[in-house]
Amino acid sequence: MTERPASHPAASISRAASKGALVAAIAPVGGIAALIVLTAGLAVIGNGNIGAAISPLLLLALLYIIWKAPLRLTLLTLMFCALTLENPYAVFADGRFKSPLFSIGSALLGNLWLVTGVQALHFTGLDCLTVYFLLIVLYRRATRSPLDERDRLETADPMGVFAWLAFLSIVGSWAYGIAGGGSWNDSLWQVQKLVYLPIIFFLFQAALRGPADYGPLAGVLIAAAVVRSVAAILIKTYFHPAGGELAVATTHEDSFLFASAFAVLLGAVFERPDRKRVLFCFAVIPLLIWAMVANNRRLVWVELAAVIIAFFLIRARSEVKRWVRHAAVGALPLLVLYGAVGWRSSNPIFAPVQALQSVTHPESDASAQWREHENFNLIYTLANHPFFGSGFGHEYTEYWPLEDISVSYPQYKYNPHNTVLALLNSAGLLGFAGFWTLLVTGIFFAVRSYHRARRADDRSAALSVLAIVLVYLIQGYGDVGLASWNGVFILSPVLAIVGKLAVLTGAWPRRRLAPLGRAEA
Repeated sequence: MTERPASHPAASISRAASKGALVAAIAPVGGIAALIVLTAGLAVIGNGNIGAAISPLLLLALLYIIWKAPLRLTLLTLMFCALTLENPYAVFADGRFKSPLFSIGSALLGNLWLVTGVQALHFTGLDCLTVYFLLIVLYRRATRSPLDERDRLETADPMGVFAWLAFLSIVGSWAYGIAGGGSWNDSLWQVQKLVYLPIIFFLFQAALRGPADYGPLAGVLIAAAVVRSVAAILIKTYFHPAGGELAVATTHEDSFLFASAFAVLLGAVFERPDRKRVLFCFAVIPLLIWAMVANNRRLVWVELAAVIIAFFLIRARSEVKRWVRHAAVGALPLLVLYGAVGWRSSNPIFAPVQALQSVTHPESDASAQWREHENFNLIYTLANHPFFGSGFGHEYTEYWPLEDISVSYPQYKYNPHNTVLALLNSAGLLGFAGFWTLLVTGIFFAVRSYHRARRADDRSAALSVLAIVLVYLIQGYGDVGLASWNGVFILSPVLAIVGKLAVLTGAWPRRRLAPLGRAEA
């Protein structure tokens, strides 16, 4: 019997190489064929709609660009889109007006079934993109890609630790609430933005370099505020529904956007009042104020006051501070007269006075009084389970009977206006502390970095972060701030920036050497 000769190792390698080459040649052809079939199928299903037919090709091109581009560019683009596009659940003009980009905003920020009609798609386009971004980060870390690492400053360790703590606190309270019989669907609305905040923070801290990204980040924030300001002004001016004037133009969460942009502009001027920055402020801030008046949200005036007071208190003695103090003393008689006239006037020009009146005397405004009673119910519900909370997925108990608004707001007992008390009620003292520590750490690093920074730009960044976190807290207490996409996409990047700023200024010790090529000043 003749023994079969053993195959030579080189021959095996050659055959394997040939198979690999064949697969590599066939794969693109198969992918193109599948894309053609999918495009033709969507064209038939969409009755010849060109947009539906080419959507797979556009999506593929978008994913390819994201895969190849630096993460900071794609995340800043996503941030701009999230801040400017319409959320289908927080619409313009009380739902009476939709912009031409409404469907794009719905695909990004709303459930995909709203756009596709496929009921199984109970997730957002943002969910898909977030998973894709996380995969990109993991892949680039695993392959040691220099694309996002070049000149990137590390983030102070406590920011990452407390971001994880915030994430686990919300997930733990969520599981606790569902195990206790909570509503799954309603709990999703309660935790969505709270869970997203630390996730988007992790993405931005992996993408942003540090001082090199102060300008791009501020530019995106201010550009988004200008876009929404123009939208608010135009809607208020030219859109008049039958039966009267619009009460509000855009959304509650735009107050946070306007006040944050105001803080960034004012912080830059406070630390470096050169001619270019002052002129830019004079061009943009009046537009923001006009939009705030058009949007008719009382809370924004409280936020502006908090920004100014915080800047004034934290900043060391300086020529600008002395000038502001003298100007305030000189304008005091005019301010008193303005307040006295506006206290009994409903003219929009006195909106700041009306906001102060509703805050200090809630009985003067039906909406403010309703929310005071809602806060009462939240506090007394918390008393039943103070340590662990009720868990997400549960309503608050109405000890003080309120007017039923379920026709316009079906989930008002799950998602009350005061999202700070709502978080305390759902997560209890334990879960609340776990989430809140991330925000407190951001304030701590902002103040500590400000007093250690030597460069004006670093001090401006620290001031802006401090103000934005304060505005986020005020918006969360007064008007669904913790449950807004604006809160996620404004707070997450600034927390990432202050974590890097703390390392840069020495407010927190670094754990590795500075990347080559990064200049410190």
